[in-house]
Amino acid sequence: MQKPVWRSPSPETSLLPGSVDVWRAIVDVPQSHLQVYWTLLSPEEQNRAHRFKFARHRHRFIAAHGILRMILSRYLNQPPQALIFQSSSLGKPFLQVPPHLPPLEFNLAHSHQVAVYAVSISRQVGIDIELDRPLLDYHHLASRILNEAEQRQFFALPPGQHHAAFLAIWTRKEAALKACGKGLSLPMQRVHVTISPDAPARLLALDGQTIADTQWWMQDLFPWPLSRGALVIAGGPCSIRYWDYSYESMAS
Repeated sequence: MQKPVWRSPSPETSLLPGSVDVWRAIVDVPQSHLQVYWTLLSPEEQNRAHRFKFARHRHRFIAAHGILRMILSRYLNQPPQALIFQSSSLGKPFLQVPPHLPPLEFNLAHSHQVAVYAVSISRQVGIDIELDRPLLDYHHLASRILNEAEQRQFFALPPGQHHAAFLAIWTRKEAALKACGKGLSLPMQRVHVTISPDAPARLLALDGQTIADTQWWMQDLFPWPLSRGALVIAGGPCSIRYWDYSYESMAS
């Protein structure tokens, strides 16, 4: 996979039909930015923020969702605080938009101080990211997310690859579940992906159904050093653009 170039968007950047935009952002932000993001959130989002026990987690939630509103408002030419979110029966969020506006699909993931976003017109998308961190009990973790055949493949890898492989598998499966809207309703063992961290990312089967690349297309992501993520897009390969989020450029 060719290493993507992350660019700063110009004010007139628009989303092309059939393509996907991926954004990366830092969610540990100055207090002045946090105050602005807070004003963009709905009462329901503010209530969710209040439920976090630790201030750091609460602040990251506020920033991640405020940034989401800033990004989506750019495509819709609507005030970010005016956007209305709803959830499917399985909990996947979606935008309520008037018929004259494009049917945006989006997904958000964050890990510690970083966040990634995927946005498309009409195509379902799912995205996930994990910052690299020590993981010790691979036997226990593998039993939670891998079926028996995948466990055999995983433990057949050289031990030195287990750490990278686990992060690859986790993010690939999470992105797939988020893209199809299944979320926690479908066990991870029912999502089959390529196991090796060096193999091209592919969604092989979903809930017993073999998946072709023309149905769901998967890409690995490496937004920052010591991070690993995955992107899943409905409808096969397409053009992807990579954007760096900047508060200053988006708020101007």
